[in-house]
Order: sequence, then structure tokens, then C-alpha cells
Amino acid sequence: MTLTKALIPASTRFFSVLSIATLIALSGISISSSAATISGEIAQLNKDFNGALGYPILLIDTDDFQKTLASKNLAGPQDRNLLIRELTLYARARGLPMEPRDASQLTSSLNGAASAMPFYTDPARRTQMRYCVVLSSANSASHLDEVKRIIGADGQEDIYKGFDISKLQSLMTQEELQLFSLYHELSHCLDRNYLPSIFEDEVVPHNVHLAESFAEVNALMLLSQRHDLKRLGAPRSLLRTVYAKYYGPAIAHNVSN
Repeated sequence: MTLTKALIPASTRFFSVLSIATLIALSGISISSSAATISGEIAQLNKDFNGALGYPILLIDTDDFQKTLASKNLAGPQDRNLLIRELTLYARARGLPMEPRDASQLTSSLNGAASAMPFYTDPARRTQMRYCVVLSSANSASHLDEVKRIIGADGQEDIYKGFDISKLQSLMTQEELQLFSLYHELSHCLDRNYLPSIFEDEVVPHNVHLAESFAEVNALMLLSQRHDLKRLGAPRSLLRTVYAKYYGPAIAHNVSN
């Protein structure tokens, strides 16, 4: 989806998205060994980044949360109030003082694409992050399903009519796609500069572009540093280009996507 303007010295406010992302990615918060699985990666990221910038960050493993529900015989469609309660308990058990009203903003994102949600001390001013939550994407059944999710084709294949989506599988592995999505959303939680502006009453498309650009660049930097995945810049940009060409016109009037 940020260093707030009020907290950044004037001399640094002219840094580009790339410059700020580079500073965060290379700041030394994040030197860790690779995790073997997405779940293991989430656990490691929670250890490395929770509180790293002075506020709690919790990455929620959506699949693990669903397993928790199943263990309580709550799998399948749930009453929204029940889901809010369980998500609140799940977060609190992991050290995050989540409030039910905050959990209510997250329930619609469960079982979907990876997402991030910042919660501010003063939602109107957005100058101080209270905490930030990342929801991992639900586990895809296949590599192709993950590609479709990344480009917005899941359930909207008509937008890509005539385009062979399967060819995009050669760009990145399923794990690389999942990792990039996870790091992209984490980067939103690390972004105190561009993120607050997209929660203004009147959303400015350029501000959304800046926040998304930051998340993309910072994710690329972190993955290069932590996993030696230095080749992902070009294939990821190609996926974004396909998304912009085909899906972009469909969301031109809804910049929140």
C-alpha cells in the first residue's frame, strides 16, 4: 500500500521512492537465512520486523488461521461476528493488541490475495502508526492459479480473452510469486512516507502509484538481500505490465485496487 512527512528531516524529503526503499531494505533490520516454506517465512519475518520501526507488525498466516478455525470446528462459512472474535483472539495470542473494530476491517481480506492494513493512533491525521497487519494470500492450488491471482484474472478471465495466461508461468515460480506478494505487503507496513496519503477522503491516483511503487521496489530489495533473488525485477515488471495493459482499464475508475 509509510516515514511520515512530519518525522522526516526536510533534507531527506526529496529522496525518490527507490532511495527510501533502498534505505529500508538495506538498513540491517532484515539479515536472516531463507525459510523453507511460506509459513516458515512468515514466522521469520515476524521475528525480524515486529517492532523494527517502533510499532508492532504482525504477519498473519492465513492458512494457519484457517487451520485454527478448523480445530475449533469453525471451518467453512462463518458468522462475521464470530470471525471477528476469532481473528482478534488469534492476533492477541501472537502479542498484537488487536481490537475487534480493527479485526472487522480485515475479515473481508481473508482467503484472498495478500494484503496489508495499517492502523493509526489518529486515523484522521495518520502521523503515527499504532500497528500494521499483513494477511498472507491463501494457498493456491497451482502455479497457474497463483499467476491468475497476481494479474487479477481469477474469476475475471474475460478481461484476458485471447491472451494465453499460462505462458506467464515461465517468468516466476509459484514460491517466488508468493514470496513477492508477501514482501510487497510487508513493505506497505514499512512505508511511513507514501502509505498515509492513500487513506485520505479523496484518493489521488498518483499517491496510490507512489505507495505501490515503494512496495514493489522495497520487496525486490529485501528478496535480493534475504534470498539472493536478484533476477526478479524484470519478470515481476513484465507481470505488472500485463496487469496494467489488460486489467488496468477495468479499474481505471477504482484506484483503490
